[in-house]
Amino acid sequence: MPEEALRVPDGEPGYENGDVVLTEEVSSPSYAACLDWMRDLPDGRAVSFDIWARGNFTRRLIYNREQGVTPLLVQASSVGQIRWAYRRLALLGVPVEFLYTGPISAPQRVAHLYPFDSPIDCGWGYIAALGDPALIRDRRWFLVIGTSRLMPEEIPTWLVEEASGAFLRGDVFVSPSELIGMSPDRPADGLTALSDVTGGVSISPELGPALAALDLEMPFVDGLTPADFDRLLTDFGEALEDFRAAFRELMSHYHESESAAKAAISQLRDEVEILAHSARAQRFRDFVARCRGKVRTIPTLVGVLTAVGAGLSGDPFTGAAATLTAGGILWDIWKQARALQPNLSGYRLRLFWQLGVHRARGGSKARLGEYPKKLPTEPEELGPYHWLCPPSNGMLFAAVKK
Repeated sequence: MPEEALRVPDGEPGYENGDVVLTEEVSSPSYAACLDWMRDLPDGRAVSFDIWARGNFTRRLIYNREQGVTPLLVQASSVGQIRWAYRRLALLGVPVEFLYTGPISAPQRVAHLYPFDSPIDCGWGYIAALGDPALIRDRRWFLVIGTSRLMPEEIPTWLVEEASGAFLRGDVFVSPSELIGMSPDRPADGLTALSDVTGGVSISPELGPALAALDLEMPFVDGLTPADFDRLLTDFGEALEDFRAAFRELMSHYHESESAAKAAISQLRDEVEILAHSARAQRFRDFVARCRGKVRTIPTLVGVLTAVGAGLSGDPFTGAAATLTAGGILWDIWKQARALQPNLSGYRLRLFWQLGVHRARGGSKARLGEYPKKLPTEPEELGPYHWLCPPSNGMLFAAVKK
């Protein structure tokens, strides 16, 4: 009788102890492959996203960092909050990273289908059985079995059905805090760590110890369908470019001076006024009106803080238990980032956006379908399931020895 054996590609590190190096050169994540996969298996999108993210989450983090992409970092605990905040941030033209702090599933083992024609550059913690591929909806698939803690199904459904264009462009991403080494009870610490690693700007609902709190009215578009909103972002990039450039200028003064931030805010105020009233942006406003939407503004406070005075140069993991695998890897990544940026002290920008996500409601009931299938296994036997995996093929393959 044939004997099954599990193997990993030669030279690949083990899953739990795999190194994640911020200076490693990696390719861009395969967003199209993930999006097609989630579209084809609508009842198992949370598993598809989980499998894809193991390896591609780290790939995205390192690739964006090397490309100088600085995201906005936002904490949210429901799909309603994500939807509400995204509509108020997407016009800015920079990626929005949501740190999801809501509930995720208990540890479970699942069986799922993997597209035979997709690149295998993900899947740490999963076992793939190639065998004879199944033909479903004119596409070939093979079986994978693995350990999961899944976000609610409505989270990846939002990515597919309401933000697919932005996800495909790499402009929006949702990460479950517990699977990338952060406590959902301490989101501020997690956002601080991500800010140091990515060079991004965290959005905080509380002002905190700001040395300068500068008022700013920021525009957003309300009332558009997801399809019209995505078309607005893609078709009116030229009309939005001066406004977006002014916002990027504000973000670029992240570690410089208070006066530089004030000058950038003054420039941004001018561009907001142009977007709302100037003839230069008339086509933009006409499109919004035709789609029965409105251009509104939301009050914003931009805080300019000093790293030492605000206590921002310390260790965000101080007093927290970073003993779990994901937490330990995040702590190591954070130390690497700090070593690469020894002059992080100085002036630091934070956005104190009163997004009002606590008022956001909505969401859909998670759907159950044929896939994924839950397999009976005790949680303590399941092993690791976090997303902070090396940006390489981590799939284990079942091979037959004759």
